[in-house]
Amino acid sequence: MTEIIIPDKPELVLPSNYPHPPKREVPEWAKLDLKNPNFPAGCFLVDPDEAYPALLGELGIEPEEVDKYWLEVVYQFVKLDLQFAMGRNNFTIVIRGSRDYKKKWALKQHPDGKGIVAAAQGGGARAHYKRLRGFLPA
Repeated sequence: MTEIIIPDKPELVLPSNYPHPPKREVPEWAKLDLKNPNFPAGCFLVDPDEAYPALLGELGIEPEEVDKYWLEVVYQFVKLDLQFAMGRNNFTIVIRGSRDYKKKWALKQHPDGKGIVAAAQGGGARAHYKRLRGFLPA
């Protein structure tokens, strides 16, 4: 059995029969779970304590400014960044962190701001993504 080594992640070695290796660099805050038989198309584990502060920082959002709108924007960024890395969108994302992550990052813990609908369905997150990344994944 040959192995596929992903150059940007030397510690990530995929079995040669893995059906969907990443096409581009996978963000540091995303870990590919190869051991979960429930997700044969791929499963990424994302720790919000790593991903969310990094993405909020890219957006220029200070901790006291975080609301439901910005949390949804960040969640959409996670999905879009992984879609770009994988060159597809048929995989699972599991957001899981320390015990306290739900207290810190749960939507119910934050004010509405513009709201999650404006971020997800109103195109807010995609507009921010295009502004920062310069493109939208296909």
